[in-house]
Amino acid sequence: MTNLGCFRRESLTVRKAILLTIAFTLFNFVMLGKESKTEESSSLHTDEKSSLSLAPDDEHRNITDTEVFNTTMSGIKTYVFKMRSKTNKMGDKKNKMQGKKNKMQGKKKKSRDKKNKKITGRKNNSKTSKTEKDKRNFLEDKVIVMDDVWTEEQMAAQAKIFADREAALDAFCEQTEDKPSFLHNISDVHANIRWVPKHNLIWCPVYKAGSTTWMTNLLLLAGIKSTNSSLHKQVRKLYPPPEDLEERQRLLDTSMRMLIVRHPLERLLSAYRDKMLRDNQFQKVSNLVKTGYSDPSAKEDDAHPTFLQFLKYIKDIMKKFWNSEGKSRVNPHWQPVWWTCGPCQIKYDAIAHMETLMVDQEYIIRKAGLKDLAINAHTHSSNLDSYNGTNQATRDYFSRIPKTLIKQVSNLYRHDFQLFGYTPEEYIKMGTD
Repeated sequence: MTNLGCFRRESLTVRKAILLTIAFTLFNFVMLGKESKTEESSSLHTDEKSSLSLAPDDEHRNITDTEVFNTTMSGIKTYVFKMRSKTNKMGDKKNKMQGKKNKMQGKKKKSRDKKNKKITGRKNNSKTSKTEKDKRNFLEDKVIVMDDVWTEEQMAAQAKIFADREAALDAFCEQTEDKPSFLHNISDVHANIRWVPKHNLIWCPVYKAGSTTWMTNLLLLAGIKSTNSSLHKQVRKLYPPPEDLEERQRLLDTSMRMLIVRHPLERLLSAYRDKMLRDNQFQKVSNLVKTGYSDPSAKEDDAHPTFLQFLKYIKDIMKKFWNSEGKSRVNPHWQPVWWTCGPCQIKYDAIAHMETLMVDQEYIIRKAGLKDLAINAHTHSSNLDSYNGTNQATRDYFSRIPKTLIKQVSNLYRHDFQLFGYTPEEYIKMGTD
């Protein structure tokens, strides 16, 4: 609309200029004609010499009229060109200003959408049906495509990393000084494992440590690309432990035994962001944490507990777990890995770390012969706060936690730290005195 308006104004201005110039030129010609007739009439009474003397003046006057006309038309062209240039410049300036305005409006809209999503997202989620909540399309996950060909050197280097992790785990399990004084029943550990005999793969899922990614892969191996039911329930039904104990042992001896682990404190933060900040089946636990544990910074109208309240709750339930020697149940999302998967009872030979998941996963996929069947993806589900990445969230959340509490919680998960080569020191430094 702006360009069209400029064009119309330009056209009107140009037409006015042309009409005025033509009128002015015609007026000059008329006046010159009258003057010429008057001079011719008076010349009848003059001598031949004076008549001849007018010829140069008439010739000069004709030349002048032509020059005036040409100059006028040239002026019109110059004026039109200048007007067009000026109009184009004004149009470009307005377009540029409109572009900046649109860009600013886009940023404001994006900010409003993000704010609205943060405020109303939980309400909208609570109104949707369970089927809509659980429906997943696996192909929507971000897929990382690694190099088509891994050299023998790359495979050997990754194999050494896995061997070192396995050796460190074995060394800890063989010593008796600080290993767990009680272990999970082996039958219960077997029940936690997903058995994939067709592909010689055994995997013990650790919740909040790449479990959704590999639930996805196991469904893809079964030819399922989307589901309306819980991922975990469906995978559990598809890949149960063999009923025959000898068959279980045979698979344990001949299959790749996979385990994905994560820094214990990072895993707890992920569990908090994913389970405590959303209105779902954890609402009852969330309300218990919010009302049962204090935090001076918490507000009465807060819909969800703070991370400090959550860690105080974790400290209490883990103390009960230790005091009861595992009889006091702990939710799988914050249950210790050594209890869930029994790494001192089952010899895992493919131990991946969340911190290097993309490379570790790619090695496992290739080593297990699943390159054309599984995907190397990482699903982020802890997106219910203002953080896009994990590092910034970690610094901000732990900076509000007393160092003494971080130490206490870390001690309750000490075997996970020891078994998989993690330390709590960096997180303790982030805490408050």
